[in-house]
Amino acid sequence: MKYTLILFSFIYLTILSEAKAQIASNWQVATWSQFKTAAVSYTFDDNCSNQIPLALPLFDQYNYKVTFFAVTNWGPNWSALLTASANGHEVGSHTITHPASLANLSITNQDNELKQSQSTINSNITNANCVTLAYPNCVRSDLGTTQKYYIAARGCQGSIEQSTPGDFYNISSIITGNTGAIQKAADFNNKVAAAKASKGWCVFLTHGIDNDGGYSPTQSAEIKSHLSYMNTHKADFWVATFGNVVKYIKERNAVSLAETVITSDSLQLTVTDNLENTLYNVPISVRRVLPNGWENPKVYMNGTLATSTLSTINGTTYIVFDVTPDQGKVYLANTNTNTPVNPSPIVSITSPANNASFVAPASIAINASATDADGSVASVKFYNGSTLLFADAAAPYSYTWNNVAKGTYTITAVATDNEGATKTSTAITLIVKEPKKPYNTIAKDIPGSIEAEEYDFGGQGVSFNDLDTNNQGDATFRGDAVDLENTGDTSGIYDVGWIMNGEWLEYTVNVMETGTYSMYLRVAVDGDNRTLHVEMDGVDITGAINLPNTGGWQAWQTVTVNNLNLTAGEKQMRVVFTADYQNLNYLSFVLTDPVVTTVVNNSQKDNLQCYPNPFTDYTLAKVKGAFNYTVTDMMGRIVEQGTGTNEVKIGNALSTGMYILNIKSSAGVYKIKIHRY
Repeated sequence: MKYTLILFSFIYLTILSEAKAQIASNWQVATWSQFKTAAVSYTFDDNCSNQIPLALPLFDQYNYKVTFFAVTNWGPNWSALLTASANGHEVGSHTITHPASLANLSITNQDNELKQSQSTINSNITNANCVTLAYPNCVRSDLGTTQKYYIAARGCQGSIEQSTPGDFYNISSIITGNTGAIQKAADFNNKVAAAKASKGWCVFLTHGIDNDGGYSPTQSAEIKSHLSYMNTHKADFWVATFGNVVKYIKERNAVSLAETVITSDSLQLTVTDNLENTLYNVPISVRRVLPNGWENPKVYMNGTLATSTLSTINGTTYIVFDVTPDQGKVYLANTNTNTPVNPSPIVSITSPANNASFVAPASIAINASATDADGSVASVKFYNGSTLLFADAAAPYSYTWNNVAKGTYTITAVATDNEGATKTSTAITLIVKEPKKPYNTIAKDIPGSIEAEEYDFGGQGVSFNDLDTNNQGDATFRGDAVDLENTGDTSGIYDVGWIMNGEWLEYTVNVMETGTYSMYLRVAVDGDNRTLHVEMDGVDITGAINLPNTGGWQAWQTVTVNNLNLTAGEKQMRVVFTADYQNLNYLSFVLTDPVVTTVVNNSQKDNLQCYPNPFTDYTLAKVKGAFNYTVTDMMGRIVEQGTGTNEVKIGNALSTGMYILNIKSSAGVYKIKIHRY
C-alpha cells in the first residue's frame, strides 16, 4: 500500500510538470539511447505458455529486453517472470481478469482491476515495480484511474509512434501473428524500417507462440529470423522494454544540462529534471562538442570513471556518454592534465551476510559502513530494489526492517558525501521463508499413514532439501522445488520422484503411544543400491534401509522395517535419501508392542479383570463402579467405545487382531492389550 501511495504522488507530479528541457550550448540529448535512429519494444500478453520457454531465449541471445503484460488471475509463472525481471525484462499489468471492456466497468471496478493487479505483480516480482498497463482488447480505462497507478498504457492502433507520443495513456502497438499483418520476418523488418524512416517508436504486441493455444499465434522461427535482422542493423535500433522507453522519453523531454567551466581542461555538467528519481532512473544519452585542444577526454560521475566514446559527425567530434538525471556530479576532463575530481564515498553493507535467510514475519537489522576520503558522509540510504526503506544521516548507519513477508529481496546502501557524490554498495540478497509448520497445520499421527507429499511447510532448507530449484514432475500440488508427480500406485494421488542423494523431507509427527512399531515404506525403484534412512529429532532410528529394485518408477512395493522403539510426543521426522533416483509414495507406522501400563490407587490395583483374553466372541471387562472405555487398533484409531458399571462385554464386533483397551474409572486409568482371534 505504501508503494502505491508514493506512486500516486510520482505520477501525479509528473502529469502536472510540463517544464521544458534547458540544454546548454554545445550539448545534445539523444532522441533515442546511444543516438540510435529508432526505438523498438516487444510486448507479450496473456501469459501464453510458449512465451517464456520458446520466445524469450531468442531475445536473450542478443540481450534484447522485452515486456510481459500479465493477467494476474490467469496463472502467471511467477518464478519464471521473477527470473526474467532479474535479467532486465519488464513485467507490466494486463489487469486481474482481462475484462472484455474496461470502459464498461464502474470506476470502482476499474480501480480494482488496475490497483490489485499491480499489487499482485509487485508482491511476486520483488526486484522491480509494475508501472505500465496494457488495455485488454485495446479498450481504454478511465484516464484519471489509470494515471493513479501507471506512468503509461498501451493500446493497439497499429501505427508507429512518434518520438514523443501524443498520449502516453494510449501508446500504439502493432499486433503480430495470424490475425494481423505482421506474420513473417519480412513483415517485422518492414515495420522497424518504417520506424527508422520516421525516427519513431515501434511497439509489437504478441500473444501466442507457435502452437501454445494463445490468440493470434506468431511463429518463433519468424521471430528468430527477424531478430537476426535486428542484430545486423543494431546501429539503427534501440531495443528496450515498453516501460524503459516511456521513462527515457519523459526524462529526455524534461532534462536540463547546465555546464560550468572549471579550467581550460575541465568542466562540470549538472544534469537535472523535474521527475521523481527512484521511478525515472533510465540513463539518457548525451554528447558534447569536444573542446578545442582536448586530446584524451574522460567522463567522471561522482568521482568514478564512466564509459564514454568519441564520435565524429560531419567533421565535428563529440564525446558521447550516458547519464541519469539527478544522480550527482558529472565532470569532463582532458586527462593529459591533473584535473581534481571529487571522489565518491566508500560504502558497504556489513550485516546481514549475503544470502542470509529469515523466517516471516521477519525483523531484519541492516547495518552499513560508509566513509569519505576528502569530506564527510551526508547520508546513507537503504533500498529494497528501487524502493527506499530508510535514510540515516549519522553513523552508525543502520535500519531495522520489521514485519518482512516471505520473499527474496535485493538490498543496497547508497552513501552521499557532502559535495553530492554518491556510491552504491554491492547488493546483498535476503531470503525470508515461511514459518515451519505441519502440512494442514496438524501433526501427523503415529500410528498412521503419512503421504510423502505432505511434508511440512517452510521451504527449502527448512522443511525439505531439494538439489534443484524446479519441480521436475507434472503435479503442481505444492508449488515448490520438490519433485512431485501423479502416482500410478493403487493408493494415494501423488508421489515424490527424481530423488537425489542428499535430499530430505521433514514432517511434524505425533507419536501417540510409547512402544515398538513397524514402519512400511511404499517405494518404486528402477535400479540397484538405493538407500534411505529415517530420523526422529535428528537421531537416525532405522539405519540404512536397502530398497529393492522394483523394476520401474511406477512398480510399487512395500518395504517393512520392524522393531522401531518410539516414545510418545510430538517430534520432527526426517526421511533422508542417501542414493540417487528412488520414488516414495507414503510411510505408515503400526504399533506392534505397546508399552501398556496400569495407573491405579495402590489399594485398588486388583480391581480390573478382563477375560477371556485372547477371545473369540467377546471379552468381559470387570471394574468396580462406573467406568468409560475405548478400544483402539494398532494404528491408534478408536474402533469401539462405551460405558459400563461393574462389568461390560467388549469386542464382539471386532475383527481378528491386536487392540488396546483403555478404561477410566474412579479407581484409576487402565490400559491392556487384548487379542481377538
